[in-house]
Amino acid sequence: MRQFIFVATCIFLLLTFFSCSVAIGNHTVTLWTNKEEIISFVEEYNNSQVKYKVQVFFRESPIEDLLHSEITPDLIFAENLDTPLALSKIEPLSLLFYKDAIKPEQLYPDLRNMFARPDARTVIPFSFNLPVIIYKKDSIPESADTAIDINALRTISVQFNKKSGSTVQSIGFSPLWNTDFLISGSMLFGCNFHADSSGKMLYQEDALKSYIDYIQAWISESAFGYKAERYFTDRYLYDAAYNLVDSPDNSPSRTGFAFMLSNDLIRIPAPKDKKINFRWLSKDSIIPVNDRILYFGVIKNAVNRTGAYDFLKWAFDADVQIRVMTLNKQRKTGYFGTAGGLSTIPRVNAVAFTQLYPQLDSHLPNPASLVFPPPLPANWQTLKRDVIFPWIVDMASGKEWIPIPYDPGA
Repeated sequence: MRQFIFVATCIFLLLTFFSCSVAIGNHTVTLWTNKEEIISFVEEYNNSQVKYKVQVFFRESPIEDLLHSEITPDLIFAENLDTPLALSKIEPLSLLFYKDAIKPEQLYPDLRNMFARPDARTVIPFSFNLPVIIYKKDSIPESADTAIDINALRTISVQFNKKSGSTVQSIGFSPLWNTDFLISGSMLFGCNFHADSSGKMLYQEDALKSYIDYIQAWISESAFGYKAERYFTDRYLYDAAYNLVDSPDNSPSRTGFAFMLSNDLIRIPAPKDKKINFRWLSKDSIIPVNDRILYFGVIKNAVNRTGAYDFLKWAFDADVQIRVMTLNKQRKTGYFGTAGGLSTIPRVNAVAFTQLYPQLDSHLPNPASLVFPPPLPANWQTLKRDVIFPWIVDMASGKEWIPIPYDPGA
């Protein structure tokens, strides 16, 4: 249904564009994307000026199309744009700064540091999400800290473990319940999954070994052991995360904590949202940014490069993002924050957290604590779901170390 609405909106934008084409001339900026959340930005931009009109084309796999199509757009908006193959089609980052399309000083510190390096990526993150640990209010002592250290989570979660005879009734938390939790944890432990210059997946083996040891110890010492944890997971972990920590029928909660991403927080229904609190997952004051980051890229040899830069300069303005976010909230589009996530401009998030999303108020993360992932393989989402996650779950049973069964040529 959402994809139908997205396609219908794209058709509307196309009709709007063609109806104005005589007046504005051939000043089209073509944009490829598979993310409907960007439509509200395009509509607002097209209505705000008459010099350029952004024309949106829905592509199920925009990066694949970019790599294999003879026809290319001016702009692309998608995940995983920082892979080596995709970057070969993207204009250098220096041009974005030179043309004043992006001001590095307005971004998060870790992004500023990345862009200052000689090997800086050439695409700009626009929207991202953070790992969240939710729990029932008053189930643990409240703290002024907006984050919870992964070691503290492991320690505190034990108090929610309950057994009746040999039957496990509740488990505080298990790291094996969510792929994104495990990958976030791997960032915190320095495993450094990334892509080399050819796109092959690499990682720090010693750090990954230590992380696996940590997961094994967590399961055996803090989650009743591997077999009991797996049985409990298969039997009870089918419900929504917020129902696991706060049972809808007032029966005892199945878990003390649950994991989700920041964009899921606004989907917790009322009045349940008033009973749930959360903290960002962290370790040593570091909060890892989730790897599903949305990027803009200007395509090499873009037909309307000037218009593409004009749109980017407009879209990366903090006041513009706040205005579009406010309109989305008023129109009840269901889109969270900036195009479905937090903005890469801290000032935008400061307004969003305090004015638009009351459930996030007082939880603004320290900008200096955010760490963005390095460039990842083009098939990273498939790799982490189908290879890395099942491998970690298998290793958590206590097996001796074996490398990840990964064949980059397969």
